[in-house]
Amino acid sequence: MDTHYLAPQGAQHKLAERQALKPAVEQWWQEKGWPVPPVLTESRQPLGVLMRQVATWRYEDELVERMAVRDGFRPFCLEYTADAFTRFSTYKRALLQRHIVLGTGRNGGLRCRSDRLVANLERWQNRSLCDIHTDDGRNLVDVHHSLRRAQGKNDFWDASTMLREAGLARAHDYYACAFSWFVAHAVQFEDYHDPDDPTLAEFTRRVVEPAWREVQKKFGVAPLIVRVPGGRRLNSYPELG
Repeated sequence: MDTHYLAPQGAQHKLAERQALKPAVEQWWQEKGWPVPPVLTESRQPLGVLMRQVATWRYEDELVERMAVRDGFRPFCLEYTADAFTRFSTYKRALLQRHIVLGTGRNGGLRCRSDRLVANLERWQNRSLCDIHTDDGRNLVDVHHSLRRAQGKNDFWDASTMLREAGLARAHDYYACAFSWFVAHAVQFEDYHDPDDPTLAEFTRRVVEPAWREVQKKFGVAPLIVRVPGGRRLNSYPELG
């Protein structure tokens, strides 16, 4: 599926071409009993969506915001805070132990400060992210939301209750549903082939690609996905003061 990413500059035009598919997509949602994030049908501006377990403010969020706004989209983050934490996930681990970028070192590498919100990762293994508390007693999700809101961003919505009530708690279950959101209602900003994430390739093969093919087969077109450039820095946090 890596050959089917959209060029950013053509994404809004491609989405406009798909508007006639909306009734068919919405009928499929009804047939499947699949839920729909309200923002997908209520937003008056085309949506550029980043899906992450927790809405926060990293370099990736800054980049997606710039890319989306530049190409005429309203940036939005759909989160799934009920997902389980695993210390084997680079992304999830970084939510508990943040790397804050201070600048560039003499050899061109990043100078970072570690913000260990949680010292003992094993303690929270397989617990829902929304149930995790930092070592000083704060709710982990609230900490990250405060980082995003500090930038004046309230552009996120938690799909956890919606997905769980529909029986779509696991990635194997909800990815086809999620990809159907990006057939005609919005555009996703994502990279399912980041070489800097060693766990991503297997997840893409087992979960992402079968769901992607299911949606493409159903509607004859692929989900609209703009590739976000990868890199270690994107999973780090700017120093916000």
